[in-house]
Amino acid sequence: METWDTPVPYGIGTNKQPDNEYFFIPGIYQTYEKLLPNREKRRASGFAMITSEANETICHIHNHGDNKHRMPLFVSLEMAKQWISPKGTLGDFKEIIHYRLPAEELNILHRASPYW
Repeated sequence: METWDTPVPYGIGTNKQPDNEYFFIPGIYQTYEKLLPNREKRRASGFAMITSEANETICHIHNHGDNKHRMPLFVSLEMAKQWISPKGTLGDFKEIIHYRLPAEELNILHRASPYW
């Protein structure tokens, strides 16, 4: 990416999964009541992806702005199931957020789609 003003779409995949399968990115989600200036209450929601420090495969992509050198936290199907399990413990969540997919397991396609 040359400048922050000229974003370039990238496709990212893993070497461990077949082309027709997905990898997973954990996130957090919250709904809440928001008080508007006219004192009316409105239901709102928010979502954030869990990120980690970018590895050497990704660091050249996310290299601008306040969160430079970050990347989504890529996890396996088993970890994704553990992330959303109501039986998950604090230890389970810590294990997941400290997981790092090895850089050599990521593939990057410069253009994610010919339609972009």
